Amino acid sequence: MDLAALLAPIGIDRFERDWFGRQPLHIPANPAHTKSLLAWERLSDLLAVAPHWTPGNIALILNRRPVTPEHYMDKAATLDGPVQRADPAKIETFLAMGASLVGNYVEQIAPELRALTDSLGERFAGLTNANVYASFRGVQGFATHYDLREVFALQCAGTKRWRIYANRAEDPIEPLATGGEEAQRAIDAARGPLAAEVRMAPGDMLYLPRGTYHDALAQEGASLHVTLSVAPHSGQIVVQMLREAALADPAFRHYLPDGRTDRAVLAAHLADLGTGSLRCCARRALPTGSSMRSARAAAGRTASAFPPHRRSSPTRGPDARPRSGAPKTARSLSRSPRARRSALPSRRPNMRLRAPPSPRRNSAHASRTSRRPSATH
Repeated sequence: MDLAALLAPIGIDRFERDWFGRQPLHIPANPAHTKSLLAWERLSDLLAVAPHWTPGNIALILNRRPVTPEHYMDKAATLDGPVQRADPAKIETFLAMGASLVGNYVEQIAPELRALTDSLGERFAGLTNANVYASFRGVQGFATHYDLREVFALQCAGTKRWRIYANRAEDPIEPLATGGEEAQRAIDAARGPLAAEVRMAPGDMLYLPRGTYHDALAQEGASLHVTLSVAPHSGQIVVQMLREAALADPAFRHYLPDGRTDRAVLAAHLADLGTGSLRCCARRALPTGSSMRSARAAAGRTASAFPPHRRSSPTRGPDARPRSGAPKTARSLSRSPRARRSALPSRRPNMRLRAPPSPRRNSAHASRTSRRPSATH
């Protein structure tokens, strides 16, 4: 699958003009353009790549709380020392209890996903990744939240009901509140009324701009979906590049002139530093593609924030609405202008994942789970 098939029948140019960064979009499955990126059998094969499944790349969510990695991780001996890797038997036990499984950065071990994330990064000039989510009937893995990046959710198996709320945070770049009942109450109050409800079936695609409050619930049997995320560069990268340029340039390590005796000399020196830094930044290429991991990646995959921004902006005003001729196969989930902004030893036993039976509910484990932030949905 390529980006054009992902967005068919809308088209890439039109999607970028009318929806990207503006409003949600639901595209039902088109028999002519299969969007089934991942089957249960393929996920089992990926889970056999034991070195990938470290605490940062896999998470379990039970009763809307992350399970502490010590409950499903084992220590494995390597030439570089002991490392933690997922234990398939322990994970299967949690899945039988109704836990949701989150696999992060799956594009690193799945070439078919890497090709798609790279094309997204190239088109939208940003960093990308692909996460996998397996959840079960009647079990909500994550409470209402919003994401820090643009989200393309592709339903691969089963069905899932997504609820999208009226309010939207304005261009969020970091989580403002995570974990705890008090924080969640504030998020629930900030999300606003329900604006749209989408039942995702295999082959469906749902796009959510960053900052869109939403939650999701598996419906019939087990649900499997892939989330492709893209984070176009913001002005923050300029600050990062300036800092890197400053550390590499000896001129920034020199003492500053004493501005108390000659302010003009100090001003000229500072101007020279600024000009040199900008010139260095202009010569550098911005990173794109499947390289979203950063020092904040683990903490930033779930973004629960408040308060919302209930105001319009020039880039999200009336021009952001799709034209009246939008294909009937795609549903624009627009809101009112007022609310629109507002990857063990390498061959441990395999987890043969398939559509499992309805899980046993378990609430006793909730008190033993941690509040470590993890991936969304």
